[in-house]
Amino acid sequence: MTGYFQWLVMTRRSGFIAAAALLVVMTLAAYIPAMHGGLIWDDDAYLTRDTRMESLGGLGRIWTDVVGEHYRHQYYPLTSSAFWVQHQLWGQRTFGYHLVNVLLHAANAVLLWRLLRTLRIPGAWVAAAIFAVHPVHVQSVAWITELKNVLSTLFFLSSALAFVRFFAPYGTEPPTVLRPVGRPGQWTAYGVGLVLFVCALLSKTATCSLPLALLLVLWWKRDRLGWRDLLPLVPLAVIAAALVSMTVYLES
Repeated sequence: MTGYFQWLVMTRRSGFIAAAALLVVMTLAAYIPAMHGGLIWDDDAYLTRDTRMESLGGLGRIWTDVVGEHYRHQYYPLTSSAFWVQHQLWGQRTFGYHLVNVLLHAANAVLLWRLLRTLRIPGAWVAAAIFAVHPVHVQSVAWITELKNVLSTLFFLSSALAFVRFFAPYGTEPPTVLRPVGRPGQWTAYGVGLVLFVCALLSKTATCSLPLALLLVLWWKRDRLGWRDLLPLVPLAVIAAALVSMTVYLES
C-alpha cells in the first residue's frame, strides 16, 4: 500500500511537471518573433539614456529618485532594478531583455494554472494555456519597457497563491472550502504573501487590486464573511492605498 501511494505521488508530480513544461514551450513558441525585436518607442529612455543603469550607485538612486532628470512619472523601483541587473548582463543587446519578458510570461501562465488548480476551478490548464498565447498580452511581453507588467504579475500571482494557502492550507478537507485562519504554518504563508504583494506594488501599483480579489474569493468559497476573514486583508489594503496614493501624487 505504501508503494502504491509513493507511485501515485510520483505520477502526479511528473504529470504536473509535464503540463507546466508544455505551457512554457507554448509560450516560447508563440513569442519567438518577439525575441528578435529591437528597441521601440521609449525603450531607450529606460535602458540606453538612463545613466543610473551604468553604475552601482545608480542602483541606489533608482530607489531614491522620485524627481529630476531620470524620473519617468512612475515610481516602480523593483522594475527599474530588474532593468539595472539586465543592463549589467546584456548591455545594449536586446535579445536578453526580450527573453526575460517571455520567460516571465511563461512563469505567469504556470502560476495562474497552479492558482486555479488550487481553487479547484475546472479547466484550469486550458485557461492558463489561453492566457499564455492570447494576443492581448503581446504588448506586455514583446515591448521591453513593459517588463513592469509581466514582473508585477509574477509577484501578484505568487502572492495570491500564498494567501490562498494561508486561508486554506494544503491538505484540508473538503478542498473546496477556505477554512478559518490559525492553523500551524499559515502565518508563514501570510508573511510570504505580504512580502510578495509589496514586491508586486513596487513593480507596478496596478496590482493594488489583490486584497479585493482575495475578498471576492473568500466570499465565493464561504458564502458569508466575518471580521475574522477581513482582518488579515487590512494590512494589504493599507499598504496598497499608501503606494497608490504616492503614484497618483507623483503622476499628477
